Amino acid sequence: MSTISCTIGGTPVTIKNNSVNLSSQHSQRSILSLTVEDSTGTLFFLRGQQIVFSDSVLGIEYTGWVQTALPQRLAVNLSQTYQEIIVTTMDNQYLPDKRTNELPYVNFKAGDIVADFIETTLASEGVTGDYALEHDSTITEFGTGLLTNAASIQTPNGNTGDGQLQIAKAGADLTITENTTAVFAAGTLSNVTATANTLVPNTVSGLKMVATLPFTQPNANLRVNIWSGSKALGTNDTFNFTIFISSASPEIKVSVGLLFNDGTNTTAIADANGFPIDGTTDLATQAKDKWDTRAFSTTTYNGKTISKVYVEFGGTTSGIYTCYIQNVFLTSASGTPFFSTTATAPNVNPPTVQVTTGYPTTCVLSSVSPVVNPNVSNRISTNYSIDSVKLLMSSTISWVVVGTSGKATISASYDGGATYQPCTNGSALPAFPVGSVLASLTLTLLESFDVGSDPTIVPALQSVIVSLVSAPNA
Repeated sequence: MSTISCTIGGTPVTIKNNSVNLSSQHSQRSILSLTVEDSTGTLFFLRGQQIVFSDSVLGIEYTGWVQTALPQRLAVNLSQTYQEIIVTTMDNQYLPDKRTNELPYVNFKAGDIVADFIETTLASEGVTGDYALEHDSTITEFGTGLLTNAASIQTPNGNTGDGQLQIAKAGADLTITENTTAVFAAGTLSNVTATANTLVPNTVSGLKMVATLPFTQPNANLRVNIWSGSKALGTNDTFNFTIFISSASPEIKVSVGLLFNDGTNTTAIADANGFPIDGTTDLATQAKDKWDTRAFSTTTYNGKTISKVYVEFGGTTSGIYTCYIQNVFLTSASGTPFFSTTATAPNVNPPTVQVTTGYPTTCVLSSVSPVVNPNVSNRISTNYSIDSVKLLMSSTISWVVVGTSGKATISASYDGGATYQPCTNGSALPAFPVGSVLASLTLTLLESFDVGSDPTIVPALQSVIVSLVSAPNA
């Protein structure tokens, strides 16, 4: 006569007579239910513990896993320990039920999916299968074997280890990074300084002048003295100054003039670009949000002596006029300028109103601040070899500027600096389409600055990164 036995979680248990019920149907889950007798009252079973039900003659009849185990005490006397535990089970379908696989099985057949699921996930649950499967999806797998003009690379999905097989690259990917003082100091620096791991433009002293015209008024005019003294003109002398007029001004009409001790002043004489010295001259093309260095021949005034230097506002449209002045001097007396590049205050401090029509004297403000001249502030990098890339698949150039609203502009040269192409931050290098041949080429960067309508802004170029990806070898 055969006997039955049962273990739960590896522990032999006693089965109550006539309590075993096995429900097994085709294409359905097999469920075993039984009652365990526990005379000690100490048994306790957890969901997921393995249960093995055997017959001494037929062998193992059922293998599954505890789904529920409900203890019941039958004695009225609670001091008695005997209990019965009603157990229901789950068959081996429980093993795949509790595991998930979220791999994107694109272009896989159903059998391949099952085999891969067993190999990658269910094998750890003891699930086996009769199959042969060769499937490569990782860098390591693609890199195994003999690769001829092919390479195993990281997939662009960002999942570490995921790989793909592609034709070997014509060259090597290249990244050029500029973000240290040493790197920024290399190359040709013009009026800029590499410091604290940034590139910053040099500054000079600038005189900021602000005047307000409350109402639009024909013939409105204002002259504000910034220097007073006595200085004779040299023979065939030149009067020089550099001016920047903010685009926020209603009109771009501000200049600097000379008053002589005979009561006359400079008028009608023109600079090298043909623009008269008078404050009514429109300098929109010359000095709007940029520095304009102006030089005037004073031959007409030979023999005269300067008594005052003034800033003249010639705009007649109401609003606030803002300009910046630097480096005001006579060529014959450049060593004693009217307002130098290192001045901390104008000679007349505060500046005084000489003549006004329409401009209230109380609405004239002045200050001295460090200013930037982007026109003459730039760096030309060293020539970076990009030969190793050989054939271009893609490229990116990006840069970071710190400082209040200042900007940097970068151009790229591929001929050693003979010609430059303007770059766009965060975009591909200009004039380098996919498939460009980079053998023997170099990359040179021209880095400059833009201060908008306020030259007192001092931007700092913090980093420049250029990335070039080599294309597959054709």
